[in-house]
Amino acid sequence: MALKTGKASARNYLTLGNSQNLPYGDDRFTVVSCIGSLEHYVNMPAAVAEMARVLKPGGRAFVLVPNTFSLLHNVWVAFRQGRTKIDKQPIQRYMARREWQKLIETEGLVVDKTIKYEIELPRTGADLLNVLRHPKRMLRLLVAPLVPLNLAFCFVFICFKPR
Repeated sequence: MALKTGKASARNYLTLGNSQNLPYGDDRFTVVSCIGSLEHYVNMPAAVAEMARVLKPGGRAFVLVPNTFSLLHNVWVAFRQGRTKIDKQPIQRYMARREWQKLIETEGLVVDKTIKYEIELPRTGADLLNVLRHPKRMLRLLVAPLVPLNLAFCFVFICFKPR
C-alpha cells in the first residue's frame, strides 16, 4: 500500500526490492539510506554490503539503528520494569555504537560521523501541543541534549563509500 501511495504522489521512480539483493547495478546512487530497518533484516551484513555495492565511490550512506543501551528507553524499561523485552517485532536487534559501526565498516562503508537521535523536535504548533500534553515526551525532549552519544536512543551513522 505504501509503495502504491508513493508512486501516485512521487516524481521519482519507486520500486520494491529485497534489501539483500537490490535490483540495481553497481555504483548507481550518490546517496542511500536505511532508516530504522536494518535491525529487522534477516541478514544484516548482506543488506549493508548491498548498500555499499549500489553506492557510487565517494557517495554517502545514512543509517539509523537502535542502541542496546538507550538510557531513556531500554535502560529505563529495565530499571522500572525489570525486563529487556521491549519490542513486539518478529526480528529486532540492538547493538552498542561500536558494534553497529563494525558491522557497517566490515561490509564496505566507512563511518565518517555518528550522531545521536533521541526524539524528534516539534516542527509545528500541533507537534508542540502534543509534546506539552504528554509529560514523559516533554521530559524526554528536555533531557535529550544531556544524554551522551553512547546512551542515545538511536545512532545515525553518516558513511561514505571509499574511492
